[in-house]
Amino acid sequence: MSEEKAIGGKEPVRVSVSSVAEDGISEAVIRDKEIIEDVGLEKKVLFKMDAYLVSLLSFAYFLASLDKSNIGNAKLAGLTEDLHLVGNQYGNAVSVMYATYVSLEPLYANMLGVFGPKIVLCFCLTGWSIVSICTSQCRNYYDLIACRVLLGVFESGLYPCVNMSLTLMFRRSQLAKRFSYVFAASAIASAFGGLISYGCTTMDGKGGWKGWKWMYVIEGSISLFFLPMYLFLLPNRIENFCFFSSEEKDYMKRRYSTMSTYKEDDRISWKDISSALKDFRTWLTGSIQFCLDLTSYGLGTFMPIIVNGLGFTSVRAQLLMIPIYFVTAVSYLILARVSDKYCLRWPFAISGCLITAVGLAIVMGATQMGVRFFGLFIVAIPLYFGPSMNLVWISGNTNNFYKRATLVGLNQLIGNASGVVYGQIFNAEDSPRYIKGLSTCLGTQVVAGFGFVFLLFYYRWENARRERLITEAKANGTPLPDTPEKGDKNVYFKYSY
Repeated sequence: MSEEKAIGGKEPVRVSVSSVAEDGISEAVIRDKEIIEDVGLEKKVLFKMDAYLVSLLSFAYFLASLDKSNIGNAKLAGLTEDLHLVGNQYGNAVSVMYATYVSLEPLYANMLGVFGPKIVLCFCLTGWSIVSICTSQCRNYYDLIACRVLLGVFESGLYPCVNMSLTLMFRRSQLAKRFSYVFAASAIASAFGGLISYGCTTMDGKGGWKGWKWMYVIEGSISLFFLPMYLFLLPNRIENFCFFSSEEKDYMKRRYSTMSTYKEDDRISWKDISSALKDFRTWLTGSIQFCLDLTSYGLGTFMPIIVNGLGFTSVRAQLLMIPIYFVTAVSYLILARVSDKYCLRWPFAISGCLITAVGLAIVMGATQMGVRFFGLFIVAIPLYFGPSMNLVWISGNTNNFYKRATLVGLNQLIGNASGVVYGQIFNAEDSPRYIKGLSTCLGTQVVAGFGFVFLLFYYRWENARRERLITEAKANGTPLPDTPEKGDKNVYFKYSY
């Protein structure tokens, strides 16, 4: 019997399973190199997963991003005046959502193994849609705070659901491109949100409602409208997807055994959870995520206000979000494809931090409106790519399900804690240039870049150490045992970088 494997960006190479056994290469090595049993079937299931499942997950992220970031456009549409917000109350409303958002993500991540992605995602989608609609009825600061807290409760389950679903569906070498679809959807949502906001300004006064009220109702209703699609199409187990043929379903079950990111176990593993808590990478990548999210969240919310401060009207500022986020989406899709093709993460992660820092420096330091606007386009190139590359990198390098679920949950908890911070550093008195907020973001980008450099050297050192142990043991005639239950701590597991 022969199988084919794809390593890096190269074409699959045919490998004999019998020769693998005769050479004494462990099953862990086979899993790490991710053997492709049937290239034809692999292409078919990849096409269907991309066309249907990834599209569903990306669209869910689009809907959530639409509802989460619209508070920036709502401010331009008169929310602060109508709710009589003073001082930094607007910033507090922006920040408070993340109090519940970050605290519940680890719980949602581990509950996915119990309830499955369909139940978790549909529960969250229903909740955030209703909360968005209810936000239109806010009459004062306290109503807005209550709605933002509830929005955090429901939206916090989405990203763990998307992340865990993708890492169960795709091999390590296939992840970056799929994550790019999801984060590109977020960029498109920001652009689309600007378009909706522009449309809502034309509805200002209709039915006795202000434009920002119409915006919340319309965007919340859009999300709720698509709930049945997720109830009927999204499977709890990928191999049971309704669009798979019986042959493809059987192949998916066999495919899991060749994937280093998959572990068949519905029971919560406290050992894996403990392993994630003890792994320094959990806290390092979480800190990196915090640094990167501070920029993506800060600019995602305050970008319309910054553009408005360049001299554009509120309406034009909302429309100018479209080309900026178009650049974000397109650059993300291109960079992710290249990253997957060559199976490289570190060049894109590190360069993303550098490009963002340069763009922020231009926005802060330039005096001419055109140059500052150009700086925003520079920042837009890696705006979402950096945070997602951090997650793609650590998800692909973490094997056991519940360890990965815990690690991703904690990563998002720490990263999204930046949401509490950015509402305080982008102060109302600093509007519209926000020098304090932008300079803080620049500093955190530098810190994140150094964090990526450390990870690169660690992964190289650890792979070399494991290779040396394997070679020495083989030379001594005492091959090291295969311990797949250890996941990424198995000596045969190789980290990607």
